[in-house]
Amino acid sequence: MSGSPRGAGRLVEWLDGRGQGRDHLLDGLRGLAILLVLLRHGAPTTFPGAGILGVDLFFVLSGWLITSLLVRDWHRTGTLRLGRFFAHRARRLLPALYAMFAVVLLATVALGSDPRTVGLDALFATTYSFNLASYAGVAVGNGPLWTLSTEEQFYAVWPVVLIVLIRFRRTVRAAFATACALVVVVAVVRSVSYARVGSRVYVLPTTWADALLAGAALALAAQAWPDGWRRVGRVVGRWPVQALCWAAALGSVAVPDLKDGSLTYTLGLPLLAAAIVGILWGVLARPLPVVALVLSRPEVLALGAISYSLYLYNYLVFQYLIQHHVSTPVTVVVGSALSVTVAIASRRWVEVPGMRLGRGRVPVAASPSPAPRNGGRMGAWLTNTTSSDAFTTSSSPSTDSAPSSRPVS
Repeated sequence: MSGSPRGAGRLVEWLDGRGQGRDHLLDGLRGLAILLVLLRHGAPTTFPGAGILGVDLFFVLSGWLITSLLVRDWHRTGTLRLGRFFAHRARRLLPALYAMFAVVLLATVALGSDPRTVGLDALFATTYSFNLASYAGVAVGNGPLWTLSTEEQFYAVWPVVLIVLIRFRRTVRAAFATACALVVVVAVVRSVSYARVGSRVYVLPTTWADALLAGAALALAAQAWPDGWRRVGRVVGRWPVQALCWAAALGSVAVPDLKDGSLTYTLGLPLLAAAIVGILWGVLARPLPVVALVLSRPEVLALGAISYSLYLYNYLVFQYLIQHHVSTPVTVVVGSALSVTVAIASRRWVEVPGMRLGRGRVPVAASPSPAPRNGGRMGAWLTNTTSSDAFTTSSSPSTDSAPSSRPVS
């Protein structure tokens, strides 16, 4: 079910410098997420809720991916090699990030604008404090970089939490229970924070941590109860459940004022995360033919492959066009074309070489499928995942397995 047309395979292989053993359905989900972000940035009044849906989808995927990676590493080595993990993160993110700021600085100088904002953006982005600076009211240029900071802050904390649980509890189920408990805590903190400071909480890590933790909990459940995960996944993957999840998620795209509404922070974000978990579970366990068909489209796969670079550049391109009063249809078409062109170049000639630094090749990631004896997507994820962010991780099916009795990470 995770195969893709031959042309799509060649396209993704060219963009990645590899192409074998990928789970194209997860690439497709990533492509859908960045497409939603493009719609929000290019036509904010037409698709007001698309950005929140795209961000939440990225975060759920990230929680799933990082936890699967850590579980795989623990099963293979008996420990968490955090130094290796963070070195990979740096190779994965920083070259394209630095290149983007170099391009923006050159464009800023060429256009006669003040370059100091670029310097501030670079400082906050490379220290992963962009969201905190935005919350504090510091003027920033590439506003969406707050999501990268939110994700990296989670990546800094969650592996440590897993280490503590492994050392003292030594059970995946304890990690799963902790993730679920933290989802509830985050939901309460977010509601209380919104009551105190209003929509300023939008960029805080506590606003989005439950989406990341929900993805993590799904990965842990697949490892703790592989047979049950697979059985429930088959039910979740049936068309009535999937139709409900997709309708709830896509229905948010046209909802106005999501960012400023109190219901978003008390009820909307938890429900949206639950719908996305259902979608991801269905894709992993029992993808509907129509979903597999859409997510395996070459165009969607290509967007998934370049999603990180596209994320870095698209907002700046769209903002330039909007500030010059270009009509919305032209902004969407021209802005998307320019952003995709730059992102393709960045992916092929900056990201991929950056990932090869210190390694002989670009690592091929994997895609989780429940447990040892069951095989399929979850088993592959748990044994083969090597990249962990939702913007960029690709995946490959495998028959490797990981014993369900070992602790997470």
